[in-house]
Amino acid sequence: MGGQLQCFAPVALTICGNRTVQEGHRTGAEDLALRREQQMRNALRCFSEAGHAALESKASSRCQQAWVHAYNLVEAILLGAQRHLPEVLVSTHFVTGQDCKRRCPGFKSAAGAVAAVIVRFSEREMIGEFATRSRIGSSIRLAQEVAFALLQPEDASPLRLAVYGLDFPSLEESRDIRQRLRGLLGEGYNSKNAFKWWLQNRDREYPLDKSKMRRIHASSFEGPPMVRPPDFAAEAALWGYLNAPSNVPESFDFYDEGKDGIRVTARILPASSDEEEETRVLSDEVQTDAMKPHQRTWAEPLLPSAINMSALTHGRAGGGPGAEPAKIAKLFSAASTWGPGHKGWQSADGTWLCTDTKDAVGRVVKEQGRVIWITPGESEIPRTPGDRVSCRCATAGVTKPSSKSRRSAVSYLLKETWPSLLPLLLMVLAMLAILGRGTSTAISSACALPLIWSILRCWSALAFPM
Repeated sequence: MGGQLQCFAPVALTICGNRTVQEGHRTGAEDLALRREQQMRNALRCFSEAGHAALESKASSRCQQAWVHAYNLVEAILLGAQRHLPEVLVSTHFVTGQDCKRRCPGFKSAAGAVAAVIVRFSEREMIGEFATRSRIGSSIRLAQEVAFALLQPEDASPLRLAVYGLDFPSLEESRDIRQRLRGLLGEGYNSKNAFKWWLQNRDREYPLDKSKMRRIHASSFEGPPMVRPPDFAAEAALWGYLNAPSNVPESFDFYDEGKDGIRVTARILPASSDEEEETRVLSDEVQTDAMKPHQRTWAEPLLPSAINMSALTHGRAGGGPGAEPAKIAKLFSAASTWGPGHKGWQSADGTWLCTDTKDAVGRVVKEQGRVIWITPGESEIPRTPGDRVSCRCATAGVTKPSSKSRRSAVSYLLKETWPSLLPLLLMVLAMLAILGRGTSTAISSACALPLIWSILRCWSALAFPM
């Protein structure tokens, strides 16, 4: 088990756009894309088996669990990029032992590597946007060559997955605003002054229909007053977005956190410039504070993606566990459906409909990933899956919404606005019930209304998908 894998025969059926294509009716480009996809899947299967074999001697079953999570993260990133952009995949190789160091020169340290999977793309870089309503102030980027390696596990040490060719660049707009505010505010560059400037200038200079940075902040902090977080939280979030650094992971470390289960932490390479280091210091202060148990406890249910992305780098520094690996794998997976909202500023946000499918009472019945990979040569994500013009051959799971699936105005009202309308409706019903009862019953019911109102506010906030 090692060296380059041979391509297996391509599968007999695939999906191109909305067409079913039989064997023998594919174009040469589609056939090549299928063979390369199969090569990637074969390499990933070998990588998975090599990891399990290396951990067989470990007494703890947690080691095997950690490897399952590590492998799922690799699969989420690589197969996700291949799903959205099948035409850019060039080759995938699986190597073991000493070949890892020879074939993976990009690793800072490949010593003791058990196995590695190496993927090469035709593009110099590929960028994906995180499509989550809890919002993340960075993107995900793959270099032309990407590799993951399982390092030899050691007792009393985390399971380490080395990586190169992957990074999380901060948003260009946030970098531009940060540099502008540093010039305007000088030594007065702090969270309070930055937030004051933002409130004064955001409508004029960063309108919701044109500014991604504005939409990121507005999605959590410009919502209905009933569920809008307080100003101090909005100020802290803006400061975090402004000072989000560009992180380049050296490895993902999987720890056994006892009652918290397996958790993952990213080891980040040093900053590449003095300016980046200064930004990172400010970011460390914000994120470490957000990861303190008393802060994280209430924030994580409301902002699961953002909090776990922060926990990936700062969870343990804040005195708590790292990120939940299942949530990170979901976050790094390719989205299946997305698109803009139907009214207001959400109609300018192509990620707004990228949410899990929920039933009538808000329970998740179908999950999906949160990364939308940008077509090479384009400056932004396709508005919907069907709008991806350069990718004609897409694997199953990426579907174009049909006219039958477009929601009517009534359906949209019920599914998108019920979290904020339901408390008001229940209050009206409660008042009507009070008016129809005796005086003593009315008084006791009225006394309970503040408690009911508080419970409904919390429940309404939790009902918003992240």
